[in-house]
Amino acid sequence: MRVQHLFMLYLGLLISVLGGDSNAFACPLCGPATPSLTEQISSFETVVLVKFLEGEKPDRTQEFSGTTQFEVVEIVKDESETLNRAMTVSLNRYRHAEPGALVLFMGNQIEGAMKWDTLLDMSPVSFKYLKNAPGEEVPTTQRLVYFLNFLEHPDPVIAADAFSEFAIAPYREIAPLNHLMQPTKLREWLENPKEPAERFVRLGLFGLMLGLSGTEKDADFLKTLVVNPTEDYQFGIDGMTAGYLMLTGEEGLAILEKELLENPDIDRVRIFPIMEALRFVWSYEGDRFSKQKLRKSMRVIAKRPELADLAIIDLARWKDWDAMDEIVSLYGKGEYDVPAIKRAILRFLMTAEKSSPRSAEGENPSHVVKAQGFLKKIRELDPKTYQAAQRYFFE
Repeated sequence: MRVQHLFMLYLGLLISVLGGDSNAFACPLCGPATPSLTEQISSFETVVLVKFLEGEKPDRTQEFSGTTQFEVVEIVKDESETLNRAMTVSLNRYRHAEPGALVLFMGNQIEGAMKWDTLLDMSPVSFKYLKNAPGEEVPTTQRLVYFLNFLEHPDPVIAADAFSEFAIAPYREIAPLNHLMQPTKLREWLENPKEPAERFVRLGLFGLMLGLSGTEKDADFLKTLVVNPTEDYQFGIDGMTAGYLMLTGEEGLAILEKELLENPDIDRVRIFPIMEALRFVWSYEGDRFSKQKLRKSMRVIAKRPELADLAIIDLARWKDWDAMDEIVSLYGKGEYDVPAIKRAILRFLMTAEKSSPRSAEGENPSHVVKAQGFLKKIRELDPKTYQAAQRYFFE
């Protein structure tokens, strides 16, 4: 389990680095975003619903991979204009199915021949859901009203696709739907994350949605998930933490700081989701918090050597120049004497140095002057690290 913990932590770190703080991308903390059915259909020239007719199994002795015959039931999209209902389409391989089973074929014409790249098992219910789904031309928030009704639908194809529509949507398009969300259902899904197994990846979204729509009762519920210790990695705990903070504001932030961030016995695997939640509320729900309180919590994380470099980068992004003395004091000190942390400190100072224009009188702000002094000193004492930090510094 320890290996899994570390893998999930570093996966989160990678996503964080690649994702940044941009509001233009998929909903942060909602869970891993995979292409929705609507996106997939738009990327293919031809999409048809077919039903299984018959197939011939492979024969390795004859180097024969088998064949499968399907009948076209309904044409969803056909830019090639080569298909018609009731015609037969073939796969040059065997694909087992029950007689009459429905499959969604997606493909493109390549050198005059149809190549089917994606085959998705369907049911009459899931195909009806797909047909009724609003197209990409409909504004995102309006589209999500439709998919909201299908979260955790008994049909796994429908449930997975409805989740994907939320996971790929910007958070600012999700938040206006808070009055349509149902806290009772969200609590049920969060209380029983094991059935179905696919629900694990959706817990972050449900945590955020509960934060958007819940009450004091829901805040107490989320607290039990976020604060109570657990040995297992909790999928979606970052979204649940953000939801808890959205419902409790600075009071909840103080509880997380006392119970978790300041507790040296709490593993970094549990601290990193809190860092992610702090980033989230800073970017999306900042009006619920004093910026100084959020900075203060991130400073506590910066004292942890295993996460210091990431926290210091956030403090630079948040322009926490009041923390400059505290951050510089870590340079080369004990467990902080590692290249990644020293480079992060230097980049903090470089960001501060370039953060503000001169005054009308031509003078630099005090934090710029202080940063310049620290940079000069470190450049003299540790020129190699200084050059490495400068080489990969991006404003």
